[in-house]
Amino acid sequence: MTVPALVLVTLLLGGAVRAARSAGLGRPVGVGVGRAFELGGAPRRWLPVALRGQRITDPAPLLRFRSAIERGASTLQAFESVGAGGGAWAPGARRLVRRVASGAGVQPAMDAWVAEDSDPALRLLADALAISSATGGSHLRAVDAVIEAVRERAAVQREARALASQAQSSAAVLVGLPVVFAVAVAVLDPRVRAFYLTVPVGPLCVAIGLALDGVGAVAMARLVRAVT
Repeated sequence: MTVPALVLVTLLLGGAVRAARSAGLGRPVGVGVGRAFELGGAPRRWLPVALRGQRITDPAPLLRFRSAIERGASTLQAFESVGAGGGAWAPGARRLVRRVASGAGVQPAMDAWVAEDSDPALRLLADALAISSATGGSHLRAVDAVIEAVRERAAVQREARALASQAQSSAAVLVGLPVVFAVAVAVLDPRVRAFYLTVPVGPLCVAIGLALDGVGAVAMARLVRAVT
């Protein structure tokens, strides 16, 4: 292969693999890396902006609350159990108990807690308890429905994080591959290295290739964040 041909391959490789990715042919690229993020927990800086502020709800406080209700405890006693058990909901549950002890109703105290905490599972529990109280329904069935909804939402969040990690790692591979290829060819073939460094058009080709690769990196980053 001649030097100009090698340079042409170097410049076009990035565009070719990105075109394949856009056509859906490059889906397996980066899946292994993405699975590693999925198993180990993707670093927050790798997550799309839309996912960085989200947290996966721990169902343990809900299960503790359900257990207390199942034993025949009142709603207030169930929250006392949550407050005594520790976890993310414990401080809020203790505040709720103190508000009720000061004369507030359980539902207003819970509404105040919901206003202080952004956890969607807590808001869902408050709504479910309010509906079951207003309709005379079973608190236990309402809590069971909330637990099921929280588990389903957590599964969706985990899948979204895994897919986001795969997309990010695929983008990194597709951006870095042309640069790695160009460096490898220059190291292995003195003619290519000489073309890069001594022929006037060589540095121009390198600069154009890097610029195009940078444009592709920006475009893929925006695409990944838009769809995830």
